[in-house]
Amino acid sequence: MMLRAKAIPLALCALAPLALPAQAEGPREAALSSNGEIYIAQQGTCRQLFPSCPTGAGNNSVLAVDVLRPGGSVERLLVPESAGPEVEGTPALVMEDASTWVYLIWESRTAPGTSRVNLSALQDGRWAPVVEVSGDVGPLKGAPQVLITRDSYTSLDSEGLLRPHDRTALHVIWWEDSRDQEQVFYTPILLEDGAYLGQNRVYNLSRLDSTALPETRAVLPTSLLRAAQLVPG
Repeated sequence: MMLRAKAIPLALCALAPLALPAQAEGPREAALSSNGEIYIAQQGTCRQLFPSCPTGAGNNSVLAVDVLRPGGSVERLLVPESAGPEVEGTPALVMEDASTWVYLIWESRTAPGTSRVNLSALQDGRWAPVVEVSGDVGPLKGAPQVLITRDSYTSLDSEGLLRPHDRTALHVIWWEDSRDQEQVFYTPILLEDGAYLGQNRVYNLSRLDSTALPETRAVLPTSLLRAAQLVPG
């Protein structure tokens, strides 16, 4: 599935530009594009972020992205599939200069004890369809962390000429609840020339450690169990 293939109409995902939009509480993710635009992820209730929120949806947890342009204008865009009763987690924001796509990755809790990790992308004010990348929507998950690596290569086109390609890997990690313990999962999301390749394999990193667990979980601090981190190097 290519994220470039189909964009959700802007009318479904954006409200009118706001001169001074309200700021969401808590930490925010930001990204800077090569043309000077700044993208800021916002998290809050529908009523906090959008004054014209539909009746009955004011307390729904939603995500939005503010686009700050060099001329000073600000536009707030609603993230698709984030305006329902689901509880939306803190998003990670990634700017891909090769394609000018802005990628958003976040955890969405669809029901008590269950959640999913979502991926979407924004370009020129339009959103690509949301893709679920965690592979299993059952277990409860933590907020994903993301690191980026980039490389380039060449291939022969149909005319036998060398064609350069840019490749970006979004390395995503999160924890999941299980019956006995919390486990850590990882998936590499590959973008070729800015386009999502359509599939990503999910790896259970906890299975790589064969160390026996203590008989009681009480000796393991909760903070340690949720300390999944990506480290470059």
